[in-house]
Amino acid sequence: MFRGDFRGLIDKLDYVKALNFSALWITPVVLNRSDYDFHGYHGWDFHERAREGADVHR
Repeated sequence: MFRGDFRGLIDKLDYVKALNFSALWITPVVLNRSDYDFHGYHGWDFHERAREGADVHR
């Protein structure tokens, strides 16, 4: 549904909590075949993380 990085997810946790969600489903953060396959189900290289910012410490 949404694209982004872990920092963006962390920034939205209060919003998610306000919706009364108690869990998040995070798909694999792996390199995918194209920019359209951002959900993690078309992993191309399971040893290489996605380029989109899988690093929380930016």
